[in-house]
This record gives sequence, structure tokens and C-alpha cells, in this order.
Amino acid sequence: MTKELDKDLFIIENKLIQYGEKRDVAPETAAQLKETNFSDVEIFFHIGIERTGTKYLQKKVFPNYKSVHFINKNQYLKAKEIILKKEYPRYLVSMELSLNDHFETEISDFMDTFPNTKIIMVFRPIGKWMVSHYKRIVKNGVNIEFSDLWSVDNDAWYTPKELFFMKKLQFLESKIIQKPLFLLYEELKHQPLLYLEKLAIYVGEDFNASEQDLNYVHSSYSTKQLIALKWVMNYVQIARIKPYENKIANWLHRLKVDSVRYVTMFIAKVLPQKIFEDKELIEKEDIEYIHHYYAKDWSETLEYVKEYSRY
Repeated sequence: MTKELDKDLFIIENKLIQYGEKRDVAPETAAQLKETNFSDVEIFFHIGIERTGTKYLQKKVFPNYKSVHFINKNQYLKAKEIILKKEYPRYLVSMELSLNDHFETEISDFMDTFPNTKIIMVFRPIGKWMVSHYKRIVKNGVNIEFSDLWSVDNDAWYTPKELFFMKKLQFLESKIIQKPLFLLYEELKHQPLLYLEKLAIYVGEDFNASEQDLNYVHSSYSTKQLIALKWVMNYVQIARIKPYENKIANWLHRLKVDSVRYVTMFIAKVLPQKIFEDKELIEKEDIEYIHHYYAKDWSETLEYVKEYSRY
């Protein structure tokens, strides 16, 4: 597989084309949105940064809320039209966003229409986020190196400086009117009930700890499984794409590539660890460097979140 094709698959996998450009609504809808007073509608917008437990909230938590109408990511493109109907007094919109410039595009597009929106955002150290992001890309059949995804020296697909959280927070400051809710992904992992209670209180939901489903939506894969997948991808294209116009042909293609993926991961799982001892998915030096690169930004982000939590 060529690097050009890999990059195209990376873009498709991350939905950057679909969600990366500002979308124009119909002229009559735009006029209605501009003329409508939304002061009687309460709107929450969950900025679902990838790899921060977004799918868990979208599938296991938000659909169970009773006091708000949940607009999931599949309905996101029509969120403005749905809210415009004002069929419900309260709405919760959740969309999975990338941390590059698509973040600003989507937030501006939504907040400029609904400036009183209450923001929910979850933070995770960029180093851990990037490693998790890379593993997911490999798991989904895109054969790239970590340096293709993030690098300060090469032409990578993420520009390092665009991933600073404090720049995102300064941007949000220019948009928000209502107090946001900032949460940490580590709390979801280690104190999930406390995390979910904070979220419920902010949204105005009743919270019952015994009713919470704490099972992850997607299980993670081991390093040796992902190393095996990368080896297989040198010979077989197993990305989840739709190369045909015919639905049945695409279904058969998906069945074939998924079969190769899951058989590979099963075999790798049962193979002895010593086979993989001299192999690395990501060089340790690269992981250490990216943690160091964002250390100051992460420290400032934690202080910022802490200050907001006091009020």
C-alpha cells in the first residue's frame, strides 16, 4: 500500500472531510435560526475529543438521560434543524471532534448559532491521547508509522503546535457565556462513578450509582496484536473502506478484511511474548519526547480546569 493511499485512509477513518468544513444550512433555515429566540431552550454540547471515552458516553450514558433530548453524532449534521423545531426544552448534543483545526471550525459553527450553549469537554494528556489514537488507526487497518501521525521534524498529519490544550481553552473563552464542565479522562478510568455524578449534576440528571453501566464500549488490543497487524498490512490491504458502489460487494469486502484482522489478532494473542520482544509498535524515545513536549501545556491545563471547578 502506498503512503498516499494510507493518508487517504487516515482521513476517511477520522471523518476529517465530512466534519472538517463549515456547512451551510438552507437559506430559509439560516434565516429562521437568526430570527429565533432560543433563550427558552437549554443546550449542552459535549465536545467529544477522540480517545477520551466519547463513545462510552454516547452509547452508555447520554441515551439514558431523561431530562434532555439527546442528539447523537449520527444526527449531528441536522442538530441545528432539530433544535430549531423546539420540540423539547433541553438538548444535549454530542460529537466526536479531532484536536486539529477542525475543533475550532465545529465549535464556531455551533456556538455562533447557539451562544448560550453549555460546553462539556474531557481532557487527556496529549502523549497518552496520541498513542491511543495511533493504536486505533493501526487496529482499523491503516498502515502508518507513528512519525507519520506526529513529528516535530517531518511533515506529519498533526502539526504539534495545533494540539496544545491551552490554545483550545483560550479559543473557548472567546465563545462561551455559560460556565462549562471540564472533566479528566483519568477520572473516568479510576473514579468512574464520581466522574458520572459530576456529569449528571451539570446536566441536571438524577444520579443512581447502581444503575450505571461501567463496561467499555471497545476493548483495547495488545501491542503484539497491533505489531502483527502491521506486518500483515505489508501484504494485504485491510482498511475498513467501501471500494465498490454495490452494497453487497462492500459488505463482502468488509467481511474479508475483518476476517483477516480478527484472525491475525487472535493468532498474535496466543503466540508467545518472546516472539515480539525485539519489536516495538512505537519507540520509547518517541513516547517520552511527546510527553515532554506537552508537559508545560498539560500542567497549565490542569490548573485551568482546577480553577474552573472551584466556581
